[in-house]
Amino acid sequence: MLRLLKSEANATNCCDIYLSRSIGIQHCSTFEELETVFAQYSQAKNFVRKFYHSKSNAKRKKRYELAKGKYYDRLAAKDRRFTHASTHIMFIGDRRHAVGSPIKGHLRFGGHWKELRHSRYTPTLISNEHNSSQTCLWCFSKLSHPYTALDGQVKMTNGSFICLNAACPQKYVVMSRDRLSALAIGLAGAAQFMLGYTFPCFDPKNTTEKQKLRSYENLI
Repeated sequence: MLRLLKSEANATNCCDIYLSRSIGIQHCSTFEELETVFAQYSQAKNFVRKFYHSKSNAKRKKRYELAKGKYYDRLAAKDRRFTHASTHIMFIGDRRHAVGSPIKGHLRFGGHWKELRHSRYTPTLISNEHNSSQTCLWCFSKLSHPYTALDGQVKMTNGSFICLNAACPQKYVVMSRDRLSALAIGLAGAAQFMLGYTFPCFDPKNTTEKQKLRSYENLI
């Protein structure tokens, strides 16, 4: 059965490649070219539809969806086992949900699977992750990417950050990007949850007027 499915898939792939190399109906300039291209599409139509709408392909998609759901469950359970706390509160960043995105549904990655899996076992909240991967959590200054020398070339390491503030307790210490971002998302979400507002460096609406007001309040 698996061998038959593979042979049908290879044949369907050949049909797709063959049709992709044709000039296309929209590019036909004469009636003869239109008839030729239409005949090519008509010959391959039934074969391609037979494969994509077959029972074997439907079963394969069903097995794939079931396996993907189990993988998501294991991944969520691994996240919850990261801490030994008896009761968890999960803070999940909102960037994967395209909150405030101007692209209106196109080219958005991620999804809602993470909070849906976690919400079955623990309280789950969506947190604003503005500047979560660009802010040092010890001095709240801007982070930079470290540079390394590799094979005689100086390259930037995008998977880690370093704080260049000389007064910071973690100055010049290379930190993991993913761990730092996860901690920043949790810190910003916890502040918003308990205090009703977050730190100024994590506030996307931290305007110049707000900064002047805070400096005036500190003087008082």
